[in-house]
Amino acid sequence: MSATFPNVEDIAFWLGGSECVFFKFGEEVRPVKLRRVVMGFYRYEGQNEFMFEMNLSYKIEKILQDYGESMPTLVFCNSRKSTMSTCTVLAKQLRNMIMGEKRNQMMSLASRLGDPKLKMLVIEHGVGYHHAGLVMEDRRLVEEIFSAGLLAVLTCTSTLAMGVNLPAHMVVIKSTKQMVAGAL
Repeated sequence: MSATFPNVEDIAFWLGGSECVFFKFGEEVRPVKLRRVVMGFYRYEGQNEFMFEMNLSYKIEKILQDYGESMPTLVFCNSRKSTMSTCTVLAKQLRNMIMGEKRNQMMSLASRLGDPKLKMLVIEHGVGYHHAGLVMEDRRLVEEIFSAGLLAVLTCTSTLAMGVNLPAHMVVIKSTKQMVAGAL
């Protein structure tokens, strides 16, 4: 990750566990000042972890409206399934703003996607997802589409943060809980 923030150790652990290598730099090295907003949401009594995590998907649209400035956004999710379900929720809530030549460019790239659900979300809604369960060609293509500014939102797992540098205006970390061996 190219961002700088005070709790880099916590984020490094979240991304890669105790083996994660990271470098700590101060705010003074950033060419653009980083704006941090931390939001917390209440988990209601009787609401299990999975239901709470799913409900967070419905909070993202408002966050995008309040802070996203209609610019490309990465939403980090804690599981492959969460990237797909969150992307599906956002597809229903957001309007595809890609028009004209950019739309033609997006359509050309997206037509090569092999995953039918991902292809539909990108072409019809201008949102996509990225996780290690996708074939490498689909991951590379969705990275290219996002890098070109042709996707409003890309939901992803921490896998994306490993060695990929994408130009995002905003990053949302949907949940600080991580899936390990199928459990939160």
